[in-house]
Amino acid sequence: MLTLIAIVPHPDDETALFGGLIARALSKKMKVKVVFLTTGAHGRTLDLVEQKALAAERRKEVKGAAAALGLKDVVFLGYDDYDPRSETTFEWPKAREKVLSRLRGVSSPRMIAGFPPNGMNGHPDHVRASKLAREIAGETGASLLYATTSAAELSLGTTRYIAAQRRRKLHAPATHVLKLSEDEVKKKIHALSCYRTQALSMLDYMRHAEGNLFEEYFCLEGASPGVMKFLSALELEETN
Repeated sequence: MLTLIAIVPHPDDETALFGGLIARALSKKMKVKVVFLTTGAHGRTLDLVEQKALAAERRKEVKGAAAALGLKDVVFLGYDDYDPRSETTFEWPKAREKVLSRLRGVSSPRMIAGFPPNGMNGHPDHVRASKLAREIAGETGASLLYATTSAAELSLGTTRYIAAQRRRKLHAPATHVLKLSEDEVKKKIHALSCYRTQALSMLDYMRHAEGNLFEEYFCLEGASPGVMKFLSALELEETN
């Protein structure tokens, strides 16, 4: 049975990028594990909690989102996330080793899911998490599935973190699309709504990542015949 492992930097990334895929995989009795690299403590609070309480609040939000998707296997590594106020990027010591330790005993075939090389918007944590997911996939022999967007995403200009030209250069073109059922869309919206402190970020994502609420786009690298069989079971359609 396929095991899907999503490696994401912040609580909420798993739902925005893979909410429909997670719900679909679980409905097919596949195994799903989500690894959160950071606490998200430096994100927005929308004045719902004090900044020092945000990490704990976001962990609670994960529980709500996970319940909405039917997800039970989540791992928190607890690193510091990028602080946009001071523009500080924190180290993630031994992140690779810690992720690998969480994957021991995980059955094959395995598929590692994560951000594309451009991090979609160039956010430093997204880009680093993408690199880590690629390293883990290479070391474990797992297939690699980048969350990406439709071609419309390339028309977007410079973001706060990355220039438009570099964003386009590092774009991962979609090879597959998952068209969500009405029930899966409901689950994804319910899960997104659990991230109250990140509501503005969620709205920005849905506005800019065209179609990703009703369809999820992916770039698949290095799929084995075993993984391809499960992609068919998940009804992931080729974009070509």
